[in-house]
Amino acid sequence: MVELILLPVFAVLYNIAVVPELAALLLIILLGTAGVAITGTVFSAVAAQARLRELLLPLLLLPVMAPVLIASTEATSEVLRDPPELSPIWLTFLVAFDVVFLTTSWLISEYLLEE
Repeated sequence: MVELILLPVFAVLYNIAVVPELAALLLIILLGTAGVAITGTVFSAVAAQARLRELLLPLLLLPVMAPVLIASTEATSEVLRDPPELSPIWLTFLVAFDVVFLTTSWLISEYLLEE
């Protein structure tokens, strides 16, 4: 919801036409949000039973989440350039990251919920 509210605000403040590239931006937003949500959920489940979970969660999550943030930022900047272009490298990376982490979290979910 925050992304959908801030996208028009961002477009107005920076005077960028996002309407022609709205489909690509929404795809990037969807894939980036899924990557952040999946990794955040898995690592919060890992850190839930730790003694110093307030310290452990950011230490575990930041290095894993950095590639998703970088790929989302690069894909968004390519879409918002003057001749807009969307490199399939960043989209492929985002899709692969989401699939790998979703599959891994599904496979280890029983173990995480047991502990």
